[in-house]
This record gives sequence, C-alpha cells and structure tokens, in this order.
Amino acid sequence: MLHTSELVAIPNDSGYNQKKGQYINRYIYLQHYRVKKEGDTKVRHKVLLIGRIVKDPKTGVDCLMPNDNYYKHYGKKPKPNSVLKGPGASSKLRNDSCNGNNSEQEILGFGLGIACFKIAQETKLERILTEIFGAETAQDLLGLAMFYCDDYVGLTELEDFSSEQMSFTDRFLTPQIASDLFKSITEENRENFFKQWIPLQKQADVVCYDLKSISSHSQSIDSKENFLNFNIGIFTNIATGMPIAYESYNGNINDFTNFSYVQEKVISWGLKRNFVLAIDGACTEDFSINFTMFKEHDLILGVPIDHMTKVRKRFIEWRKSNTDHLSIAKYRFENSITCKEEEFELASEVKGRLLLYFSTEKYNFQCTSLQSNIELQKTILQELSTISKKEAKKFMRYFDLKINDDQTFSYEIKTDALADDLLTCGSFAIMTTSKTITPETILSCYCNKEIIEKRFKNIKHEIIGERSFVHSTDSCRGKLFILFISLIIRTHLSVKLKDWIRKNNYSLLGCIHQLKNIQCKKYRSNWIPNKALTPKQKEIVKILELPIHTIKNKST
Repeated sequence: MLHTSELVAIPNDSGYNQKKGQYINRYIYLQHYRVKKEGDTKVRHKVLLIGRIVKDPKTGVDCLMPNDNYYKHYGKKPKPNSVLKGPGASSKLRNDSCNGNNSEQEILGFGLGIACFKIAQETKLERILTEIFGAETAQDLLGLAMFYCDDYVGLTELEDFSSEQMSFTDRFLTPQIASDLFKSITEENRENFFKQWIPLQKQADVVCYDLKSISSHSQSIDSKENFLNFNIGIFTNIATGMPIAYESYNGNINDFTNFSYVQEKVISWGLKRNFVLAIDGACTEDFSINFTMFKEHDLILGVPIDHMTKVRKRFIEWRKSNTDHLSIAKYRFENSITCKEEEFELASEVKGRLLLYFSTEKYNFQCTSLQSNIELQKTILQELSTISKKEAKKFMRYFDLKINDDQTFSYEIKTDALADDLLTCGSFAIMTTSKTITPETILSCYCNKEIIEKRFKNIKHEIIGERSFVHSTDSCRGKLFILFISLIIRTHLSVKLKDWIRKNNYSLLGCIHQLKNIQCKKYRSNWIPNKALTPKQKEIVKILELPIHTIKNKST
C-alpha cells in the first residue's frame, strides 16, 4: 500500500527504476544468485518494490513515495496519520483521503477486470470457486488469475497491479497475501474443482495431452537438493482449445510413464474414457516407451523427420520419385499442402498410418533459410586461415573439412547431404493408429495442438520465471492451480478474439494491454470513463460484449 502523504529520500541501496504506465517504481536488490538455463549460467536477482519515484512539489527533487515494504524492510514506522492509496485501504482511510489535502482522484483500469469477470461468470468459474473456497477467497483467486493473464515478471509487481487495475476483490493484493493463498489451496480443493469443472465442458472426441517438467527453488536457493522437481500433464479439448484438467506428480524425468495414473485420476473427475489422444512427437523418438499404456486410445502423434531415419528416408523417396511430386499426392488441401498416406509400424506391435505432408509455403521459407545458412557458413570458412577440430564440428553437417597439422584446412560442400535436406524442406509427418480419421481432420487436430502447447508454455514460464519466490511444494502446487485458472481465462479471451487478432495482425497480449488502458475515475459513489476509447478498444469491447454502456459510434 502506498503512503501518499509521505515523501522520503531515495535509499542508496543498489536497485533499479521501472516505468509502468504513468508511474516510475523503485526496486532494490535483495539477493543475487546464478541459475543454469539452456546450458548457460545467468545471474538472477530477488528484488523488492519499495515505492514510487515522484517529484517533491516544493523542491522539484526526485523523492520516494514509500509503500509498506519500505517500512518493513528498513524497520521504520509510518506517521500515524499517513494517507494510504489503493483498493485495499479501509473505508475510513479512503474517506480521509478524499476529504483531506490529497486532491488526486482515484483512477483504475477497468477493461481487463470487466472482461475477466464476464468470462468467470460465463465459464462458471466464479460459481465453482465460490462454492469451494467461499466468496472472499474466490475473489482473491480470480484477482490473482487476472494478474497472471498479463506478462508480469513476478509478485513484486502485484502491489502496483492492485493499485492500478480493478480486479475481482476490494482487498489490496500483496505478495504476502498471494503466498498465503498458494499455501491454502489443498489437494481436496483442487479435486473438488475439477469434479465440477470437467462435466461443464463439451465432451472431447480428441484430447491433447502434453507434459512438461518443472523445477522450482525452495527456501535454500543455493542447495541443489532443495530443488522442487515435478512433472505436469495437462489435458485440453482439441476442438475448443479449452483446458480440461491437469495433474502434477514428482519426478525429474519428462516421460509418459505416469500416463495411466494421470488418466485414471482425470477420468474419475468426469472425463469420458473413449477419446482419441494427441501427444507430443518427442515421445516417438524413444522406442523404449511402453505404448501399451495408450492401448485404450487411438493416437495422433507428430513424427520428427530429422530424428527418425526411416521416416526421413520415405519422405526423400517420395520427393525423388517424380519431378512433379505434388501430382502423386493422394490428398490435396486448399492452402498448398499435399499429403501421401502409407502403412507404418512405429514400434513393435504398434501399427498405423503414416501421413507425409508437404507445404509449398513452408518449403519456400525453409529452403531460402537453409541456402542462406549455407552461404553464411561458406563466407565464414573463406575468411578463416586456420581452424581447430572443435570449431570444425559446427560446419560438419554440410561441409567436408580436411584439417592439416598446422590447422590450415580445405573444404568441400557435401552435395548429397545438402540435396537431401533441401528435399525435406517443407515437410512434416504425423502418425495415427486410427483407421477412420481423415488426413484433413488429423492435420487440423495437430495444428490446434501446437496452439495449445504454446498456451501451456505460459504456465511453465510463469513458474520458472518466479521460482525463487516459491518456497515449498505446497506453495508451488497452489500457484500452479491459480495459473491453470488464469490459463482458462486467457484461452477464453484468445478464442473470442482469434479472428480480430488475425485480421489486424495483433497479439493477445496487445489486446490485454488495450483492455488495461480502459480507465475509469471515481466520482462520488460511481465510476465514469476517464477518457474516450480508442478505435481498437471499441472493437475489442464490442467483440467481448463488455457492459461498458458509454461507447458511442461515430454516426451517433
């Protein structure tokens, strides 16, 4: 909570300023630590938001308008008559602020809050959460889910969000409140939620199952033994794109060995048993996987051409068999994609149909990219006079290098390797054990699956990006539940705005920011728009059918 009636000197502690909207926030570093990400060691920081940078109206000097964190961190106490700003301030403090010397009128972003509230009602999220957690906690959970819809870095920004955006709750959300909420969500709460949520969803004929491995720091960041490692399996309806359920379990290996356990648990919550399963193509690379665990389902799975020699060989043979390779395809789609179907055995006793797809658009892009890469590598080699064996490995795929004792070298292009890779440009393969699903439906399902996987990555990135702030298994699992609620809201927004986003070459995140910038000002007991809506905001509000009645068309 900001103490708007007090100004203090900006502390000398190392930190940084960050501009969010019309305000400049002051953070200080609490801790520096290193993490390994994709093989590289990177420095990360644990920070604390201590207030807002403002100019002293008397001197014009930059000062700090402190918040509660400032007083707690430095062991100081605010003045007894300190004026607080924020939705969480008590009624008495709010009245004192309005009647006192503080002439600033409260302005809040309303668009995102109204959109999320409407979605929570339409999807029955609000009703379900209220029945399980009670009205007050349900509002806090939805408020946090709304916070995670945007690209905030961590809970240090939650206080700013609560002071600037109208959310589901009048309580001022803080990192401590969020942490307490994480811990309060029990396994029983989660299961009760899914038992009510799943029956409300349209029963899926094709279900996407994706799996991600998550790591989160515990209280001792420097100790490897205190990493929280677990896997998350999430079920999503391919047709609607809506998340159905998720299950997390301990483990350091990202595999499908727990699928039967996860499946039975989700079915016990209400998911029908006889669905077609679309899974990640990465599992097809591991032939030690036990495919009998999927025996109840027809499968749709991607086949990585670069890593499966026999599939790559079939595709090259298809492309070489006729100069006009498009004419021999059995299926042809509108967007310049052709498909050839063959019988295929993925693993022992796992037989099905292999669908080889070729996209002209994808071919042109990948072919140009590959040729540019070859020319770049050639230019680099021409500029080198010597090369080590270690450096030479970067060029081995397309160049045959002969290195002399003095590290001088000569090279030739591997024409056969380059020709084969050019033939595989624009290609992708999908396998199915179904005998009835058409190639058109399979292609559509797998394209939708890729969209769903991108949404699922948001959950993983949110946890990893903030993992130093989650200090226990219970907190991490509780946070995951709130992120799942956020994923439902975000997906609902994405589905509704899909056509507008595509037409305007926009992004979902851009739409969220447009909604956040719809602001209202408090006038007595009412909220009125602070400024006119932009054309984009009007279009988004119209599509979402938000109850903002002050919008007027130009013709009226």
